[in-house]
Amino acid sequence: MRRWGLLVALAASGCGSLPEEAFARRFATLDCARHWQCDRGSFDQYYFGHFDCVREKERTYEELAAFEDEYGCTYNPEAAARAYGSLHDMTCQDWVEGGVLVGITGIWAECGG
Repeated sequence: MRRWGLLVALAASGCGSLPEEAFARRFATLDCARHWQCDRGSFDQYYFGHFDCVREKERTYEELAAFEDEYGCTYNPEAAARAYGSLHDMTCQDWVEGGVLVGITGIWAECGG
């Protein structure tokens, strides 16, 4: 349990912007910590441990970023930092109800042009 607390504390140490190259790893690390904290049963069902979770979720976040880039969307590092802070601060109930997906919707903007 202490290991997860330390990971969340380290992950939450971001400031006012989150560079695009750090997006996938940082979100995956925190999302996995929240998954473990908020829904341990499904975490244990889907992942062999923390590193397996981070690898899988990082790939998902990288695919999301590539999709947004493909459509000409502009990454906003300040919006990413706010979304990251929201993920860190949200309740487990919000996380279980899909709050992480709602929180990342404003990270890319001005798509298609």
